[in-house]
Amino acid sequence: MKASKGFLLIDALLSLAVVSLICLMLLPMLQTMSQHYQASYTELQIYRQVYIEVRRGEGVYERNNEICTQYHCINKR
Repeated sequence: MKASKGFLLIDALLSLAVVSLICLMLLPMLQTMSQHYQASYTELQIYRQVYIEVRRGEGVYERNNEICTQYHCINKR
């Protein structure tokens, strides 16, 4: 039995609509993950910079259970 071209077109459009809806539902989750990744990456950059400055021993001091440099303070962990 042969399917009509109109039925195949409607089937293709419905499939495209379903995929589009799934993508729209996933978009907020992907944005949240992206923001979390960016925040984690920024935090890692700060830890790396503090580590470098601690190794050099330049302008490092302790304050309220934190290790501080000229630009950043991080909790001692």
